[in-house]
Amino acid sequence: MTRKQTPARKPVSAVANGKSIASSSRKRIAIAVAAAIALALGGAVVWWNGNSPPQSATAPATTAALPGDPALALQAEEIKQQLQAAPADAALWQSLARTYVLQGKFADAVPAYKSAVDYGADGAAVQSAYGEAQVMVAAGQVTETALAAFQAALGKDAAEPRARYYLALADAQNGMLHEALDQWIKLENESVVDAPWRKSLSARIDQTANTLGLDPKDLPGRGGAGPADEPSIKDLAAAARMAPAERTALLAEKTQTLAARLKHEPDDLQGWKILGQASKLLGDHRQSMAAWQQAARLTPEDAGTWVRYAEEILEANRDAHKLPPEFAEAAKRIRALDPKSFEGLFFGGLAEQDAGNIAAARSLWEQLLRELPEDSPLRLIVQVRLDRLDDGG
Repeated sequence: MTRKQTPARKPVSAVANGKSIASSSRKRIAIAVAAAIALALGGAVVWWNGNSPPQSATAPATTAALPGDPALALQAEEIKQQLQAAPADAALWQSLARTYVLQGKFADAVPAYKSAVDYGADGAAVQSAYGEAQVMVAAGQVTETALAAFQAALGKDAAEPRARYYLALADAQNGMLHEALDQWIKLENESVVDAPWRKSLSARIDQTANTLGLDPKDLPGRGGAGPADEPSIKDLAAAARMAPAERTALLAEKTQTLAARLKHEPDDLQGWKILGQASKLLGDHRQSMAAWQQAARLTPEDAGTWVRYAEEILEANRDAHKLPPEFAEAAKRIRALDPKSFEGLFFGGLAEQDAGNIAAARSLWEQLLRELPEDSPLRLIVQVRLDRLDDGG
């Protein structure tokens, strides 16, 4: 297989209120829910989300699929029934593809993703997931059609991590192990500390280094070191485990150095995401919000970045009586990128409630309740929010 030329790749990241948000108890609940919802989200359930990587270039990835789960089978049937009435609904095709992935039915997921793309869902995430499903069907091989999907993903977002991983895997499968290793190390360094793929990516790097007879611990460029006097990925990981005073000592000066540089280099996506994370760790939610806002501007099709931005808007406005209009705009953007996004539905409800649109808030939260799995702990929290609407907000 001949490796096609890929677009220039930019660095990748790393990194509730009620009707009146003056109530501290409501704010604590809302922010806790937002964080819980973010943790509950998952994309394609393959090694990319934290499971073991394939042990060879040709082995299929380990999955967390539940092929015998009757709830998933029922969900797939319900989506197919909806598609009979709306066969050109890209969001429905994408939902069906995701459901097939959860079932481990990658051969069914591939045409579903293709239909989603054909009907307009051509963002970086869906293209990347489409390519990954093809890799799974091909027993771990990056085929020409999968390669095209990953290149299309990078055309939408040059920092898309899953596409970058598989393009490097294509290099490895073509015998270019050193080139693949360099790309994986770069991706590891540029990934946020809590990225679900870091563990698997690191294992892949170790495996490839061992194949080449190299010591994984001494690979050039490994370790996430950032530019001198700026916070690195390692700094963020260490700071998350520190007491506030130690965290400030480690990050404060470096973070301001990074902020000063970004004023002159506003297109550094990785820098903005690191600034957002570092500022959050320091409790400077205003600066974190501004950093994630810039990151969102640089990646307008990345729902995850918009989620981080919306979260920081909430944090920065904990003591405000009204949410700023930017929050409603961010919530709307998340839902536009992913109509069934848990965060998008929850944040959208908050924005509508804050604006006094109780019926609209109820509609969004009821939709969220329908989308959440029956055994999700979030269901009770969302139901409490709905009950409070019935009690007058």
